[in-house]
Amino acid sequence: MFCVVHPFHPGCGRRFGIVTIRSNWGEELLYYRDQAGRLVSIPARWTDRVAADPLLVVSAGRSAFRVHDLLELVRLMDTMGKEGGHER
Repeated sequence: MFCVVHPFHPGCGRRFGIVTIRSNWGEELLYYRDQAGRLVSIPARWTDRVAADPLLVVSAGRSAFRVHDLLELVRLMDTMGKEGGHER
């Protein structure tokens, strides 16, 4: 059994029985039967069978930096690179 955890999947929050597991192009897919009995697949990373990405868990959707600050950092680094990379 697995639970769909991807927030945009129509089966999010529902549990399904696994028919088989296959690896296609390096991605693990879980095959299950939908309500109509059709065999369908879902990436394992969209389910509770794969541990959540630690970065996503810790950040909980937040960012440590504002976009404006990151763009300013890029501008500063470009300026430093044009000056030969020497600190002043």
